[in-house]
Amino acid sequence: MWTKTATFSLLTTQMSFSTTQVSVLTTQMSFSTTQMSFLTTQVSALTTQMSFSTTQVSVLTTQMSFLTTRMPLLTTQTTVVMPELGIEPDRLYDQPGFSTFSL
Repeated sequence: MWTKTATFSLLTTQMSFSTTQVSVLTTQMSFSTTQMSFLTTQVSALTTQMSFSTTQVSVLTTQMSFLTTRMPLLTTQTTVVMPELGIEPDRLYDQPGFSTFSL
């Protein structure tokens, strides 16, 4: 009788330990799932940032190209057209209506 009781007690202890292990593993799996979800969100955010940065680089490249194209025209205006109109490039700000200079 004592052997049966000891065996039953041992089995109960093992089942309790197994239940605890299952609980711990379930918690670990839940935590891992949460981490994966967080990492997926981070990757998505980084991908969005990279896409935005790529767009910004494209816009800046276009602007630089536009400005590079405009430079010869501005040089021509400054060195040829303005003197013909009687405006000295060095005295541009002294002209009426030219309180600020902008492209």
